[in-house]
Amino acid sequence: MTDINLSNVVEQSAENLFHDYPQLRGNTLFIDATESQRSGTLKLIGPQDPGTPVSRCLDDPESLDHLKSFATTALRKGNSYASDDFAGIRVCVINADAYVRTLPQKDHAVAADFLVNHEAGHILIEHATASDKTNDELKEANADVFGVNRTLATHGLTSFHEKLPSIRSHEAIVAGETSHLTSQVVEKALEDFRNGKNLKDMDPQALLQDCRDISAQMATNSHEGAEIKSAFFDIRGYGPSVNDPSPLAALTFAATKDDVSNFAFLIGATAIKPYLTPEGKERGNGERIKLDDNMRQNLGNELATEAGRRGLDKLAAEIRENMGSICTPMKEQLQAEKPKPAVVAIPAMVLT
Repeated sequence: MTDINLSNVVEQSAENLFHDYPQLRGNTLFIDATESQRSGTLKLIGPQDPGTPVSRCLDDPESLDHLKSFATTALRKGNSYASDDFAGIRVCVINADAYVRTLPQKDHAVAADFLVNHEAGHILIEHATASDKTNDELKEANADVFGVNRTLATHGLTSFHEKLPSIRSHEAIVAGETSHLTSQVVEKALEDFRNGKNLKDMDPQALLQDCRDISAQMATNSHEGAEIKSAFFDIRGYGPSVNDPSPLAALTFAATKDDVSNFAFLIGATAIKPYLTPEGKERGNGERIKLDDNMRQNLGNELATEAGRRGLDKLAAEIRENMGSICTPMKEQLQAEKPKPAVVAIPAMVLT
């Protein structure tokens, strides 16, 4: 498979957002941080019509220096983020290379598209912005379900979508930080899509409301977050690797304790399920965490038995079937080209 130009994916994704959500035009910019580093110039994506807040921001040298620092910060920390209140505009900083690093190459295009839409969700949906006083779990639920729904509409169901619940569950368990614990929200969005929800033809504003509704129903609350932190405290920072999959046994042990809540058990099982397939879990650079048959069967049987004991028969069946993939092949390209906003390259601003 040839390398995917993530900068093109980021640009196309941002262009689609400006087309579908006119409320972003003139007051929002996307920064492609990795392309800025690669080219030595600050790559900004967004309309800059005269008289708009974006135009005034770009005319201010001090503001441009701040935008440069946003890209530098994202590159240094290896993250992406959205700011809804900078010099009268909103800014989404996208570090796509860092986000896809641990994913197999076949997932890179969809994952980068998801990332752009996730950060845009922080801007577009109430109770998702950094300045909002809502709990972090609801903010991230709103952003994640928007990213999922937008990419389902564009690509259909892909292997990246199938992995995302496990990714979010595993992040929460290993990091001990539950603001991004959106597994249940993502699962709900995927279930709705499998059951025939037509996201491709849905009005963009209606899609926003659909995201709000799913988040309101399924977002992790503070009590559930506390359950996760308590249940998996002893294995925090202890994740599997290609050379050492043994942390999965410790995770299974923690998830199946009698005093663990059903919610914590579900999150633990969701994190483990991808590792129980015969082919194991593929990561970046072609690496694969693959359990030997004895360990795989022992962990799977233990989880399936516990799921049955808790009355979670569907989960038990999924585990026993070793979670065969049902994803569809991803498209090679994003949707047909739409009217393009300006892509602004600010010269002579080499990032350090």
